[in-house]
Amino acid sequence: MNAPKILIATDVPYWRRSTGAEQRIAALVDYLVQQLFLVRTFFISQIDPDDEAQISSQRLDVVAGSSANPPTDKIKRLRWYSDATVNQFKVWLNKEQTQDNDQISKGLQLDDFRWPWAIDQFSECVSEFDPDSILIEYIKLSYLMEGLTQTQRTNIKLMIDTHDAVHIRNQEFTERGFSHWLNISRQQEAEVLRKFDYILAIQPFEAALFREMAPQSKTIVVGHSLEQQISRPVGQRQSKHTLVAGYIGSVNFSNSSAITNLLKNWAKTESNANQIRLRIAGSICTWLAEELGAWVDSFENVELIGPVADLAAFYESVDLVINPVEFGTGLKIKNCEALCYGLPLLTTRNGSQTMPPKCEKFMMIVDSHEEMVQEICRLANDRESLNYLRNQLSIVERPLFSVESAYSELLETLRS
Repeated sequence: MNAPKILIATDVPYWRRSTGAEQRIAALVDYLVQQLFLVRTFFISQIDPDDEAQISSQRLDVVAGSSANPPTDKIKRLRWYSDATVNQFKVWLNKEQTQDNDQISKGLQLDDFRWPWAIDQFSECVSEFDPDSILIEYIKLSYLMEGLTQTQRTNIKLMIDTHDAVHIRNQEFTERGFSHWLNISRQQEAEVLRKFDYILAIQPFEAALFREMAPQSKTIVVGHSLEQQISRPVGQRQSKHTLVAGYIGSVNFSNSSAITNLLKNWAKTESNANQIRLRIAGSICTWLAEELGAWVDSFENVELIGPVADLAAFYESVDLVINPVEFGTGLKIKNCEALCYGLPLLTTRNGSQTMPPKCEKFMMIVDSHEEMVQEICRLANDRESLNYLRNQLSIVERPLFSVESAYSELLETLRS
């Protein structure tokens, strides 16, 4: 029996494994390969030498689609240039028409992500690979389905990985004055989801929502597994003179707003500077240094360490992990990561809402950044509470985010 084939379309360089989105897709690909699926990735962008090296070292099968590679066939090449020109004109015209609108929508529209050249290249990739299933990573690439023939639509399982409910995330960003990466309504999102046979939701709450929005499609829950990445909790820090709270994040409006507002309240902890320390990691450090460098440098007990290559070493250097997130949907990957490394988690109400119920006993939840800072100061004098949580995490019989709990529905669907 031939191994089942799955083609994944994405513009996320998941082999870098740095952001939450990259980690989720990478973990999914790792699992599928281990389950003996033939996995090919159609990547919509050019691949630089560093990426090529990582793809090769991870033994990934990646086909790069690029606007720099038009079709060789003369007729297809002519249509390729024609479609690209028409698309760019439509994008320009749409922007011109909204200039005088008092309710100009912030953020890009779905059509802004449409690359006509990619449809043909994706179609060729499908014909050559002949997959049993196609998984589109995120709603913005749904237009690629236009490259399929009716026979392919009938014979191939068409799946879309949502990651989160984008229209809700867009609304949360807009309400707070931020421009979301995609401006989309519930109706628009529903229309796209209905084009697929299967919808992958990252958590049960969103699965129920998607079933309501697209009842004719089958929605399954496909969470995030860290079992393959994290084999055991990290050890405790040796020094007990200070309490080190760790935060790791990439650059986006949600993270920048959260860490900035936390630091505003952190200023009140200067009297406890010898007892507590905040260690910040990830690409968010670059943003903080560029935008708020002098202000952040004024804190004696705040450290920016930048991107980290060894996550285990970072988590081993802190006593607890904080996530001061204020808004945003989807599963908080940084929360999952902290718990799997055996670190107690201090997060906001928003940060806790999307976590599986089995994780609640390992989290401390606050309603504001002021409360978060106060709780950190309290814990500096109450190590027994932290030690208790760490001990509870260390005796969990199964990994909190196992492959079985994350991927069982997907595996059944792909093999059916």
